This record gives sequence, C-alpha cells and structure tokens, in this order.
Amino acid sequence: MEFIISGQAGVFASLKPAALYSLDGEAPVALKGHNLGLAFHGCSDTKRIAVHSVDQARRECELSWAKDRSLRCILQFLDPTEEPSDRLEFAECAEELIRDFSTRAFLLDQLSCSPLPDLTDFTLVANIKTSCPETWSILDEVLANQPIIRTVSEALQNKLKEFLDDPKQRAAMFDALRVRVSVRWHSYERRTSTSTAGISGTSLSRLRRAL
Repeated sequence: MEFIISGQAGVFASLKPAALYSLDGEAPVALKGHNLGLAFHGCSDTKRIAVHSVDQARRECELSWAKDRSLRCILQFLDPTEEPSDRLEFAECAEELIRDFSTRAFLLDQLSCSPLPDLTDFTLVANIKTSCPETWSILDEVLANQPIIRTVSEALQNKLKEFLDDPKQRAAMFDALRVRVSVRWHSYERRTSTSTAGISGTSLSRLRRAL
C-alpha cells in the first residue's frame, strides 16, 4: 500500500483508492486523485511511503507530526514575543514529544542547520533544566555550537557564490547542503527507536488541536 504523509498537516492519504485519513482515527474521506495535492498544499514535509497497513501509515505520519510539533514548540519557547507562562508550557509539550517519540536527533539536525536568529531569547532556558531535561539538553548543545554553526553556514554561502549567480539557486542549494552537514554532524546521536506510544496530558491535547 502506498501513502502520502505530512506531519505538518497531520494527515495521510492512500493512493489506491484515494482517501484522506486523520490522526484522530476518524473515518477516511474519499478523494479524487487530482485532489490529493490540495490536501497537502503548503506542506514542505510530504513524503511517499510504502507500508503494509493503514495503521503502519498512521504511525509513520504520527512520528512526522511529533517531529514537526516538537520543533514548533521549541521555536515558540525561544520566541520573546510569547508570554513567559506560554513559553514554559511549550517547553513541557516539547519534552513530552521528545520523550514519547524520540525526536531528539531530528531537533538537533534542524536547530543546527543554520545560526539561530538574533532575537532568539534563551533567558528561560535555565528555568527548564529540571522540569524539561531533554529539551534543556538540546538547547544547551545548540547554544554551545552556535559559533561553529555560524562558521559553517557562512563558509557554505560564500562558496556557493563562486559557482551560482542566481540567488534563488544559491538559496535552494544552501538549504540542501546545510541539512546534510547537520545530519552528518549529529548522526552519532541518531536513535533507532521510533516509538509512537500514546500521548498523555492536557497540554498535548491542546497542542494537537491548536497547531
């Protein structure tokens, strides 16, 4: 069976017959083949997979969903425009997702692709060292590695200028290269477990509905 999944959208679709599934376990919605693209419009994480069952496709999609949401939670935790109480709740949500879905390696890859924005606020990181140790550990490592991340990022961009004149081509190539560099850097930490144990807690229930 072939499916298209997207963690950003939180849905997955079978190709034959064409049907759209949600992670909530509701009945699938029949689709016409040409409408499949509309279901994933604007998503950058769509991928096509071959599995043996709908349940297996659901597990793969839920893992992609957990990766996307854990990254969103960390970015919102670092956002100085959010209320401090909300930021701490985002850290708690990230912690649950990291623990239940083993998203640590993914987060390190994504957060190490390029330097964090200048407005990133680390002032609350110390507050979560005890309550959210996994989230704290990731942010501590990313912060410590900012100098080398910045150096590698600038070197890649300067080298690309020597070969590509088109800014759009340079940007696309840079995005592809920086992910490969980041994945290689953190490959030793990649876990084999992809557990999709059930999520508990009211904070993640709200998160599933809101994001």
